[in-house]
Parts: sequence; C-alpha cells; structure tokens
Amino acid sequence: MIIKKQFTIMLILALFFSTIITGCKKNVVSQEKKTSIDWSLPVIFNYQGVNFSNPTRLSEVRDNPKFEFMLLYFWSTWNEPDNAELLLLEKLFQAYREKGLLVMGISIDTVKDPEMIITKLRDLKSNDGSTFSISFPILWDNGNIVRKLYDISVMPYRLILDRNNKVIYESSIFSIDKMLDLENKIKELLP
Repeated sequence: MIIKKQFTIMLILALFFSTIITGCKKNVVSQEKKTSIDWSLPVIFNYQGVNFSNPTRLSEVRDNPKFEFMLLYFWSTWNEPDNAELLLLEKLFQAYREKGLLVMGISIDTVKDPEMIITKLRDLKSNDGSTFSISFPILWDNGNIVRKLYDISVMPYRLILDRNNKVIYESSIFSIDKMLDLENKIKELLP
C-alpha cells in the first residue's frame, strides 16, 4: 500500500514537472514567433470608428502614433462570461484610450456570416441586466488563424503588445482578480 502511494506521488510529480518544462520551452519559442507576426483580419464592428482599413493589419495598428500599446482580446459569443469582460474592457478603453491604449476584440466564432456576432454586440447586457455598447473595434478571426499564431487554446484570452509586437502581458479565463491585474498592468504602462 505504501509503495502504491509513493508511486502515485512520484507519477504526479513527474507529470507536473514535465508540464512545466514543456510549457517553458513552448513559451520561449512562441515568444520569438509572436514578435514577428503580422496578420490581417476583417473589422466587423467599429461603433465609434477607430479608423483603420478593413481588413486591418497588425502592422498598420502598430505604426499608428496614437497608440503605444494594443490589448488584444480573444473571445467568442458562445462564452457568456465574455459579456461581463467586454464591459470591463470598454471601461479600460475609455479610461486609457487618450493615454495610448487600443483595445481590439478578436472574435474566434466560426460562423458563415458575422451578422450573428454583430447582433450579439448590439445587444450586450451587464450582470444587472442593463444594456451597454462598446466603442473599440471587433475583428473576426473566422478561421482561427490569428488565435493559432499566438498559440491560444483557452477563451477568453488577453494579450498586451508593445510597438515591437512583443507580448508584455497575457492572461486567460475570466475572473475579477485577473481583470484587476490587467488594469494594474495598464496603469504601470500608461501612468
């Protein structure tokens, strides 16, 4: 019985450490890859007109002198907590837009027509049931090409990129603590 418990503990530790080592190697490679990425996606929702061409290229956004940092928010209409997060991201965008933050939502919905996504964006409701709208652009990664370039496997996912396309912050899954951490990072970058 003791040997069985020790074997189980050793197996768990081996799996744990192999996951950490594999994850570290993956992050090093993907960070180099992420820095060199330049992609293009169609804009499907642009309520208050952050003016970029359609489709929008990452290099075009990066070269815009108004924005020091880009917050890319990968989300989908089928993930209900994303509504709450969209409201919080809108508040961050309004608070830090003039200081140089651009928020861009990237929908990973794989639908034939983006109208379903647009309809959802026009009827956003906060937790208290009140409606709200977003003013940052939403791009459509219909084939999940950009999501795969950044090696994202969970939703929602947030990346902050600097002007050199370097990922300086990333987090996944929605929680209030993660949103506070995101806001603190933005405050640090754009005091």
